[in-house]
Amino acid sequence: MKLTERDKKLLLMLAYFVVIVGFGALVFKPLIQYYMNMGDEIVLLEAQKEEMDARIAEEPGLEQRRNELADLYRISTQDYYPMLESQEVDKEITGIVLSSGMQALNLNIVMPQEGIAVTMYPYAEKETGSVLPDGASESLSPDEAGTEAEETFSQSFIYAPLVTLTACGSEAQVESLIDRLTRDYPAIRLRGYSRQKQAADWVEESVAGMEFVSLELELYMCDRSVLEQGENP
Repeated sequence: MKLTERDKKLLLMLAYFVVIVGFGALVFKPLIQYYMNMGDEIVLLEAQKEEMDARIAEEPGLEQRRNELADLYRISTQDYYPMLESQEVDKEITGIVLSSGMQALNLNIVMPQEGIAVTMYPYAEKETGSVLPDGASESLSPDEAGTEAEETFSQSFIYAPLVTLTACGSEAQVESLIDRLTRDYPAIRLRGYSRQKQAADWVEESVAGMEFVSLELELYMCDRSVLEQGENP
């Protein structure tokens, strides 16, 4: 079959078309896909940038909030003891007994393994939202009380060794010791006590009238290392 000039031109145009389409499929399509992917990445990066900008804008407020919580933590725990070893607890309690003119006969200390649980003081719950160590009955002022989130931060940083002690002294000395523990030591909680007077029939005249007192105490300690490390309490 003989091809006419018109057929030859059509075949030549078809060949050009095939070459162009093939070239486009091999070159332009990957480029188009690449730029489409780049567009998606740009949108994602812009979203991440906006999120980072928002966080940077919030940073002054977060820093202020951290400082407020740190100040609240310091105020709420300013009367507590620092973290003490058992021998330091022994020295503190024994020193209080001796300074009252009494004699410490025996002392036992149970050191805590973790922070104490706290309970809401029922009469202050609606007004202040404050939390106190289990069994305590002292309320905080509204300025010292915080929100539920603020209350939670201190729970794991308060520790309370349990101290049981037997001491002896005069009736006046025993009463003075009990008064001092409940009045002058806000970080010591007197859980309970019992008194027993020494019968004169069984002792020498020089020690007649002496009393034995058994005390059960909690000494509240606060771990302030979290503030020293500059972390959020």
